[in-house]
Amino acid sequence: MRRKFLTYGIGRGRILLSYRPSRNLKSIRCPRPAHPKYNWRVTAVVWLAWFGWYLSGLSPSLGGEDSGEFATLAATLGISHAPGYPLYALVGRLFAALPAGSVAFRLNLLSAAASAAACAALYALTAREARARFGLGWRSSVACGVVASLSLGLTQACWYQATISDKYPLNLLGLGTLLAGSVSGWRVPALALLLGASFAHHLQTLYVLPGFVWLAWRVARPSPRAVAVCAVLFVAGVSPKLLY
Repeated sequence: MRRKFLTYGIGRGRILLSYRPSRNLKSIRCPRPAHPKYNWRVTAVVWLAWFGWYLSGLSPSLGGEDSGEFATLAATLGISHAPGYPLYALVGRLFAALPAGSVAFRLNLLSAAASAAACAALYALTAREARARFGLGWRSSVACGVVASLSLGLTQACWYQATISDKYPLNLLGLGTLLAGSVSGWRVPALALLLGASFAHHLQTLYVLPGFVWLAWRVARPSPRAVAVCAVLFVAGVSPKLLY
């Protein structure tokens, strides 16, 4: 069958889609940065910087709000208030096994790591778009990413949530990774799995769900088989909900 191509423009960036009946899922690609390996190293440095910053102000024990509830949730694999937060219980259980301080302190480490990763994801998203959409140079795009990361990481709400055990840092990480992955060439099935996992953690993912469905349909034009595969992966991501 003759191969067909569709070019979809986004600002100064371009997405080239290749349609093949037998490779509908694997043919969707986005343009990558000019320095992919070095960009990932810079993103890792951004994460380490934010993690160290949050670690300096980390609560040594239980903090305010629901920190006591979520520390108990992770330590006992119990059920929190609605919607239960099963993904936090599973991830938090791994951090609760760390040989560092009290259980509450270990769960605070989870919040610091997740918040730092969310800031790093925002950096990667902004630096990528500054280069692909606006045609900025490498140093200028890095500067834009750093400014965007600072605008999130230095806010009072982000700082406070990063130093106690609560649900919002993991939710921020899920949404940030979804947005960064959607413009960084991730395959649609991987985004479907991540979308389901983010939805399993917090219902705020419903706010971005229509946008991702529209993006997948508008850009990918998936076949029924591709839609079925993505639906199965989405359900697999939501599967922690079955624990409750």
